[in-house]
Parts: sequence; C-alpha cells; structure tokens
Amino acid sequence: MRFQVLHVINSGTYGTVCLARDRAGREVAIKVLNQEHLDNERVIMRLRDEAALLSRIDHPNIVKVHGCYEIYDRPFI
Repeated sequence: MRFQVLHVINSGTYGTVCLARDRAGREVAIKVLNQEHLDNERVIMRLRDEAALLSRIDHPNIVKVHGCYEIYDRPFI
C-alpha cells in the first residue's frame, strides 16, 4: 500500500482529509472522496481536475499535490 492512514484531520461535503505516512516515511495529507459520491462521475472528475491543476503549482503557501490515486475503487489525492 502506498500510504498508511494515521488519523482523520477533517471531513467536508466531498472529501475527508487524513494524515498519512508514505512508503518513504514522510507524513502527508491525503484527501479521500467521501463514500456518497463514489457513483457521481462529475464529482470524481472534479477531484481529478483538482489534482491535475494543483500538481502544476509550486508555491510555499500551497499544498503540493503529487497525483490522483485510487484504492478499493475510491479516488484520493
């Protein structure tokens, strides 16, 4: 598994943000799409678009996005 979830930071309408640890041992934040939106292709595409747009930004005050992944058919960034 690419990430180990440590705990939930906060949850909103579309996603839940969790503190996780990656394979290199770094702590990262992941945003996981909430269960009730898994059948909504429009919301899934919006999450993928968000990841694509944010991955192009390199600024010290904006979280660096490394990509959009999926585990157990549940997308997250």
